[in-house]
Amino acid sequence: MELNRISVSNYNAENVNRCLDDDGYVILTDLLNDIQLNNLKDYLDLHFERRKNCQALFFGFNTKRIEAILSKSKIAQEMVMNSTVLAAVDHVLGKNCDNIQLNLTQGIRINPGEDEQIFHPDSAMFPIEDKPYEFVVNALWAYSDFTHENGATRIVPGSHKWASDRLQKDDEIKYAEMPAGSVLIYAASLLQGGGSNIAA
Repeated sequence: MELNRISVSNYNAENVNRCLDDDGYVILTDLLNDIQLNNLKDYLDLHFERRKNCQALFFGFNTKRIEAILSKSKIAQEMVMNSTVLAAVDHVLGKNCDNIQLNLTQGIRINPGEDEQIFHPDSAMFPIEDKPYEFVVNALWAYSDFTHENGATRIVPGSHKWASDRLQKDDEIKYAEMPAGSVLIYAASLLQGGGSNIAA
């Protein structure tokens, strides 16, 4: 099965919404241009260099995380308000809420040698059995290319519809590979996890 990868130059809201409904995710490419990407990298790289690696099984031992991204980059502020992304988020959440609230912003750098993260749904922060609808939608931006080798997020398409005790099979796992400037939008109940970085 091919990834749900749609360029903004071929944007079609119905296609995006169908991907989110059926598979729980969509990848939108070409949202940031080279100038925006370079500006974003210049600011975030400084903060990553100052940060120590995480030291926890879930968060990794060779991964760096930085918080409060909106205070660190004007480009990040523009990313949060991207109308194409907001339209996709509103499709999932809008019919069940009056307003959409930003939960958190975080930068993640998976360094070479890091192991795979365990699969998990981010909806676990709302421990509600048989949830009637999605409470959270995540937007995971790539400010460098996401590849299988460097730790691209692993996703399990369609798992947002599964019973909570169902586990993924190997042939159901996909790597959310995407070029820098793209965004992976996914329902928080989708099973996913950071990949291992085996890049030299």
